[in-house]
Parts: sequence; structure tokens; C-alpha cells
Amino acid sequence: MARHIFAFICFAFLTVETSLGETAKKNETADELSAYKGAPPVLHLTSEQKEILSSGKPVYPPPVEDEKNGGSGIAIFIVDAPLQFVWQVIERFDQYPNWVDGVKKTEMYKPSHGDMVYIKFTVGKWFTPAYEYHIIHNFPKAKTGYGTWSLDTAQKNDLTGCRGFWRVSALKDNPNKSVVEYSVELRTDGFILNLVRPILLSNGVKDATSWVSKQAKIAYENHLAKP
Repeated sequence: MARHIFAFICFAFLTVETSLGETAKKNETADELSAYKGAPPVLHLTSEQKEILSSGKPVYPPPVEDEKNGGSGIAIFIVDAPLQFVWQVIERFDQYPNWVDGVKKTEMYKPSHGDMVYIKFTVGKWFTPAYEYHIIHNFPKAKTGYGTWSLDTAQKNDLTGCRGFWRVSALKDNPNKSVVEYSVELRTDGFILNLVRPILLSNGVKDATSWVSKQAKIAYENHLAKP
């Protein structure tokens, strides 16, 4: 689990140079964003946010910053496709470079097993260098209704810490539409990235609503068009 995104929000101004001390610092910070144990937290909407969502518009609670060079962002939106088509799109990591702005390359760096999928992301935007990070996805999907992801700190990463989740459920009274929740937490290291992190979080969650909505709708329409 992302983007996770998510995975797809961390595309610019990442620091390159690391020393053994900096690497240890990054791993220590990343441990604070360890993988979710069981279900991710439930997202609660205000009455006003519920009205926005019921009107068909996405909900973007303001990104939250903390004192540990970190922040989090959330998007909740409705997709015009049943939940199985939403999951079909989210798990197509091989298509992220075609669908997600800023993702240059994805590759499986370890064989998947069970619900676990291991993806290495190469990201970059505009004229920035390419950066890499490794994400462990735990995607039980339809069995639980959610999928989570976290940074694989055993690998060499240009990120300090990252974790998040997708939750997908059928819209009440309309199983042909889905309610999608996307959440990402991000830890950064470096003066420039710390300055732009709020922008990355804000833009990243909005990007998530656009590509997932578009591709899931296409997949569903293609399914309906089959004889």
C-alpha cells in the first residue's frame, strides 16, 4: 500500500548523499512508521465532509504536520466502478509509470507470496534526478477491504519513512460504485524536502483520486462492453 503512493507522492527534492550516521538516523525514524498490525485506522468524517462526499465530490482533510519531519495526508472519494475493479487498478504496479504522474519505473524486487508484494519505485519529475525506494505491500484486498504498505528499511532508500493504506468498500445502496479511502504518512530528511513536504502531501492525495477514479472507470466500462 499507494500512490501508499503514495509511493506516487514522493517524486522530488529527495536528498541523495548519505553517510553511515545518516542511514542509521533514517532507519531509526522509519521504524516509527512501521507496518500496520492488522487493520489500519478508521477514517472519521465530519458532518460537512459527509455532505461533500455524498454529493460526489472528493474529501481532502488538511495535511497534518508533526515535529518529527513528518506529515500525513488523506483522500476519501467515490469511484464509478465496483470495488473489484478499483482493486484491479490499485494492484497493477506495472502500470503505475503509465498512470501515475512522477513514477518512472516499478519493479518487483522480491518474489511475492500470499498477500505480500514487494515493489521498488523509481520516481522523478521535471528535471530532478531519479530517486528510489522499496515498499512492502500487504494487500489482502477483498478479504478484508483494505491494503497497507510501508517502507522496507532493510533496503537502500532515498526516503526516510513512508506508510499508508487503501480501503475500498461498496457505496451504500449502489454496489456499482465504490468509496475509496487513501491515507499516507511521510517522513523526510533534508532542508529542501522538509519545506516542500506539505505540498507533496496535498498534491499527492489529490493525484490519487484522479488516476484511480479514471482507470477503475475505464476497466469497468471495458468489462461492460464485452459481449
